[in-house]
Amino acid sequence: LFRSTQRVGQTTLDRNVSSSNMNKALYQIKQIGTFTPAIKADDNYCMFASLIDENSGELQAAKVTFNDHVRGFNQMLNRIPTNIVGELLGKVPLESFQNIK
Repeated sequence: LFRSTQRVGQTTLDRNVSSSNMNKALYQIKQIGTFTPAIKADDNYCMFASLIDENSGELQAAKVTFNDHVRGFNQMLNRIPTNIVGELLGKVPLESFQNIK
């Protein structure tokens, strides 16, 4: 549902900012329903809120997977002989995905 907000080729900082903006928007949408009982009772809002929760969980799982891969890549760059080959190829350690609040 919200995959289009994160583009391939973005830097980690761009992805962090994009994720933060999406989380803020989702929080605001959920707050509208919380403070407006008529909206909260609406079936469409309930369905939308459940989709938000589902996508938030998937996004968090993707962040964990990404961070695991980054950690593994960075550890590999610190081992001999991979570090020599990595240096020759210009490989540098990657940044992990952080939540910006």
